[in-house]
Amino acid sequence: MQKWSTVVRLLPCAKSSVAQILPVFPEVIKDIESYNLQIQVICIDNYPLNVNLSQLLSPTSNLETCVPHPLDTCRPLYLIFDFVHIIKTVRNNWINQIDSNHTFNCPSFVSCEYTLKPEIQNVNLALRTFDDSTSTALTVHASKYGQVSETAQFTSLICKVWKIFNINRPNKDIRLNDELSMPLQSNDIRFEFLSDVVKLLDEWKTLSQKH
Repeated sequence: MQKWSTVVRLLPCAKSSVAQILPVFPEVIKDIESYNLQIQVICIDNYPLNVNLSQLLSPTSNLETCVPHPLDTCRPLYLIFDFVHIIKTVRNNWINQIDSNHTFNCPSFVSCEYTLKPEIQNVNLALRTFDDSTSTALTVHASKYGQVSETAQFTSLICKVWKIFNINRPNKDIRLNDELSMPLQSNDIRFEFLSDVVKLLDEWKTLSQKH
């Protein structure tokens, strides 16, 4: 699988409304598909304009992961948020917490817990926020840093989700020696893991609304 990208159309969106962008959306898809390509997935960030556009594409006016294709309602069009943007948002929200301890009040995560086999667990040396090395260091040096088990669990959770979402080529799991990067298959236990993550996010959203 090779990386390939090209610019189809440039639009000034800073002061545009969703009503101005909506008519352009099917035009761009039509232009692309005129070259014998098929648009199956649209990936966007969660900028309010894009969120509103996604809602207007849905027959229910709700935010959906699958909507009728603008050029053929019998075809599905999948809508996903750019996970790179989500990772950056999680990190920025964590850093920008109001309290001095940068506390992230996240519910406990109960899951099928997709666990790596010890012999193929890859712990990178680079110290990035959501990396195997971060959660491992927090766990190993817990006595030095105090109560950090929840932080270690949270960073490990985000790292696992990122690896699953970032599967972008065959044999990536072999190259990285990381089974989380293995291409997804039907009845894959990682789907159950991701479903549990969604339940966590729903609980977290409910918790934040109460406060």
